[in-house]
Amino acid sequence: MTRHLREIAVCQVGPGPGVAVSAFVDSALVGAEKPDHRIFVAALEAAGSPAERAVHVGDSVWFDVEGALAVGVLAVHFDPYHLCPVVTHEHVASLGDLDLGAAA
Repeated sequence: MTRHLREIAVCQVGPGPGVAVSAFVDSALVGAEKPDHRIFVAALEAAGSPAERAVHVGDSVWFDVEGALAVGVLAVHFDPYHLCPVVTHEHVASLGDLDLGAAA
């Protein structure tokens, strides 16, 4: 998976053709899938970040938003068509809409 994401210029650890990321976390290796808290804890450990300094962006309220909130991570719902009526979490229509200064 990590090689594929690099090859199609989505992202990679460190410099490269896509967006640079700190780490990849694979649910098959962790033994847990979202919304299980263990996958979020593994991601925090891989990034070396405490929950209160992390942001998780995902397109599922149940798997992404609820899972991230359960471990104290700021959850942002990727909702490009503005279909989610829930007002208890953040929404963005594109990753360019993220205000990471607010999360710092």
